[in-house]
Amino acid sequence: MFKHIMVLFFYASLLLPFPPGIASEKEYSYSSGDLVIENPWARESIGTIRPSAAYMTIRNSGTAADTLIRIEAPVAGIAQLHKMEMKENISTMTPENSLSIPELANVTLAPNGRHIMLMKLTRALSTGEHFPLTLVFERAGPIEVWVRVFHLGSSGPEK
Repeated sequence: MFKHIMVLFFYASLLLPFPPGIASEKEYSYSSGDLVIENPWARESIGTIRPSAAYMTIRNSGTAADTLIRIEAPVAGIAQLHKMEMKENISTMTPENSLSIPELANVTLAPNGRHIMLMKLTRALSTGEHFPLTLVFERAGPIEVWVRVFHLGSSGPEK
């Protein structure tokens, strides 16, 4: 009898959606038109006094370029594309107004390169949580993604 009840609970659990904060790997890929956003992630923040950054890969499978023109993040007063470069052993970070995604190409936002700065945080970002981020493209329009938060020294999601 106990075995039958356990089997019933197991099959019933398959009908339930993932609870908030737990997602399948498929949910870390988002698409609109020819664009696919893969593995969006961020590092936890040190409270709200220091910014955080978000990273991801943007794939364009189409034959026309698209352009990232705006970023919206409810967890940040300012969400802005930045480019980090090393010049004569000095790192510089400059804001960028847009990001071209060439046709049939991948663009990766990663630590020590292009990334999305999350400044004026409205709350601390903690390891294990998720938050929404909307990327607005010239052609594809807005794409909402859920960003996973990893520990402060993380290199991102395990592949």
